[in-house]
Order: sequence, then C-alpha cells, then structure tokens
Amino acid sequence: MFLLKLSFRPWRLAGISQVSSALVVGLLLSMMGVFYWIQSGLTPLLDQLQSDEVILAYLTPSSPSVTLSDEQVGEQEDQKIMDSIRVSLGSQAERVEIRRVNGDQFLGQLKVAYPELVREILDLGPEGKAVVPRYVSISGSFAMGGAAKVIDRLKAMNGVDSVASSHQRFEQVVGAFRALRTFIAVVVIGLGIALITGLVHLAKTNAFLHRESLSVLRQWGASGTLMRLPSILSCFWVGALGGGFAAIGWLLARSWLGLRVRNLSPLMSQFPHAPVSTAAFLLLAGMLLGLMAGLSTSSGAEER
Repeated sequence: MFLLKLSFRPWRLAGISQVSSALVVGLLLSMMGVFYWIQSGLTPLLDQLQSDEVILAYLTPSSPSVTLSDEQVGEQEDQKIMDSIRVSLGSQAERVEIRRVNGDQFLGQLKVAYPELVREILDLGPEGKAVVPRYVSISGSFAMGGAAKVIDRLKAMNGVDSVASSHQRFEQVVGAFRALRTFIAVVVIGLGIALITGLVHLAKTNAFLHRESLSVLRQWGASGTLMRLPSILSCFWVGALGGGFAAIGWLLARSWLGLRVRNLSPLMSQFPHAPVSTAAFLLLAGMLLGLMAGLSTSSGAEER
C-alpha cells in the first residue's frame, strides 16, 4: 500500500503535468488508431479494385442503311463473338458475367440520365445507329494479370472495334490509394516514436520526483525491485489514463468517423465500420507504453 501511494507522488507534486501528458498520450493514440483503421480498410478496397474488373468490348458499328435481314445477321455475328469470348476466357468464364448490350438497350440505359440526348439521337433516324454503340460486357473477378490477357485477346478478334476496362479508369485511383497507405504507415511510425519519446522524458521527470523517497527506501534496506516500483507505476498510470482517454474518444466518435469516411466518395461506400475492439486495443497500448517507459528509466532512478 505504501508503494502504491508513493507512485502517486508525481501526481500530487505535478498533477497538471501528469494529466496534460495523459491527454497528449490519448490524442496520439487516437490518431494512431484512426490511421491504422483507415489503412486496414484500404487493403480490401484495393484488392477489390484490382481483382474485380469490367471489360467492355465495343463491336464494329453497323451501317446506317441496314435492312431487317441485315440486323438478324448482325445478331448472329454478335452471338458468335460472345461464343468466341467464352472460349477465350477458358476456366475464367465461370467466374465472370458476359452480357451483350445492343443499341436499343444502350439507349434505354442512357435515357434514364440523359433523355434529351436520346431524343436527339432518335431524331437522326437511320444515321443514329452509327453513333449508338453495341458492346459485350465482361464483369467479375480475374486472376492477377488475367484481365490484361483477356483484353489482348479481345483486341485481336474480328468484329471487335475497341476494348476498354475499369482497370484503366481506376488505375490512378489505385495508385493514389497505395501512396496514401504508405503515407499513413510513415505517419503512424512517426506518431509512435513521438509518443514513446514523450513518455520516456516524463518517466525521467517522475524518477527525479521520487529521488527523496528512494533514498528513504534505500536506508530501510528495500530491494532493488521495490525501489523501482514507484517510478514504474507512476508512468503506468499516465499511460493507462491516456489509453482510457483514447478508448472513450474512440467509442464516442467511431460512428461519426465511419459515416464521414464512407461519404467521401462512392468508392468508399463499402468501407468497413470502425470496430469497437479498437477501444480495448488503445487502452492496452497506453498501459503497455506507460509500463515500458517506466521500466526504461527506473534503473537509472535506482542508481541515483
């Protein structure tokens, strides 16, 4: 009991300093928790953007002066192209969806967002068919590098005018997310170093405040372990209080954080919720860091 009371000596002599340090520890731990949550949430998002792709094979435009029989022949040719695509996909055909979109279906989809544009295209008459694309959509999960091989095969097929993919569309986004993950990792490491450095300096200050008490314990013949305990516990309380602040802040702000991140972009709509378990992790991290800081300086305090 005496050693426990002795560990609170810095709190009696410099209470504001101890509480301020705990608040700073809580703030830094909270920032580390938020950054780690964002980084861990970006990993499945990047995997999905890289594996799930949509490939569009635009078919050769039809002539404006086609007859009904020509359209039937065109339907048969499109079906042959789809069969060729299934053959070229091989085993991957079971993991993807292949869908053909003709001119009328394309105009129907376009009419939802741009009715005026569809009206202008229809007013062109037969000539409008030349500007309305027909394409085959291939969507699903591809193996690493598999989508690129599929694109090369499609470009070499007869009847395919051009090929586009979502990989080309999201390539810059994936690169930006990768750079963001690297930046977050660097920031988390920097915050961790700053947190440990601050706690070590606090531990040295607390050890100085215990100097007179340690002299009394030495005269009483206390062992080295007992003389180290007050300094260790003093830093442990600071780390535990800081971890408690971080845990409470996380529990109060987790729903708001998740909502704000998911509203940043449609790509982030499936971003995982901030887990409740992170609060326990922050509390334990604060306690562990405080204990480590106390152990790092207690030996020096004992010698003095």
